Amino acid sequence: MPASVSLTTGNTCPSGELHIASVELCRAALSLYNLPLSSSSSFLLNGDYYNGDEDDSDWPKGCYYCDDTPSCTDGVWFNEHATGAANGNAKVLCSPDLTPIPADPLLFVGDSDIDYWQNTESQFSEGHSAVYNVGFGGYTCSDIKPEVTAFTATFAPKTVVLVCGENDLAGGASVSSTYSKFKEVVQAYIDGGAEKVIAVSTKPEPETTSLHSKYKELDGLIKSDFIKTLDGKFVFIDSYNAFLDVANTRDLYADDGLHLSDKGYEHWNTWVATALSDVTGCTLWKSNECDEEGDDVVGGGGGASNLHVNAGGVALGATLGVVLAGLELV
Repeated sequence: MPASVSLTTGNTCPSGELHIASVELCRAALSLYNLPLSSSSSFLLNGDYYNGDEDDSDWPKGCYYCDDTPSCTDGVWFNEHATGAANGNAKVLCSPDLTPIPADPLLFVGDSDIDYWQNTESQFSEGHSAVYNVGFGGYTCSDIKPEVTAFTATFAPKTVVLVCGENDLAGGASVSSTYSKFKEVVQAYIDGGAEKVIAVSTKPEPETTSLHSKYKELDGLIKSDFIKTLDGKFVFIDSYNAFLDVANTRDLYADDGLHLSDKGYEHWNTWVATALSDVTGCTLWKSNECDEEGDDVVGGGGGASNLHVNAGGVALGATLGVVLAGLELV
């Protein structure tokens, strides 16, 4: 897996560097932040500028990039052709360090919320052999499902962080259909070997108020139904209500009122890090606290109500006789 990427005009890589040789690695390379670019760097920082794959003898082989190149749409392509050819100022992506993918990495998958989540590789490196971000702007759960097999074969992730569903609903899909596709994606990653899938919910964006009732309905189905079916392998972070807990201020969002700002991502960084490091087995998180209730709480069979467990594993509220994170609570 490339840890750094260079761009070279033509169809050959510099001495000591290799072509990025698969669609999956090409997608993952887009989230690297040490690309030697200036004015065009935004193309490679955002996966929505990945245009797709082809088999064309007229363009460079492997992963290549176009910017104001005649007959080529700006962005990144992956060419499966065995030889390919230099064409205009199209640039091939090469790497000096195409090392094997380590076992059990952390994989970020989803729509633009994943795609624009910068520095996931460094933000979540602790405790993981590697971190890869293959988010793609505009993706729906329906778009993600067909790619699961390829991504599990390439990365064999131990843990997957997933965001999808908003674009399905925005595109006119029903809540029921979106819920079904969401479940299929989660189940496919678990069937493919992931030990845990952590999904971040919808968010109450300023520009999508007409969809908020559908967002809440989708999240509600996941929390009340699906979360109980996977024996702790599925974890849900209730981002929608957690943002309401902090007043859902406008500065949590980018200028478009749709995507997150740096401040919004700071919350996601914290919430996901907590879910990743959890040792209590909590499957539902909100505002950095376990939000499971009653008998749904792992280890909480005493019938307590409104139990909340914070990031340190300490129960708040009802009296319990359980052990959470090594602390006996009586």
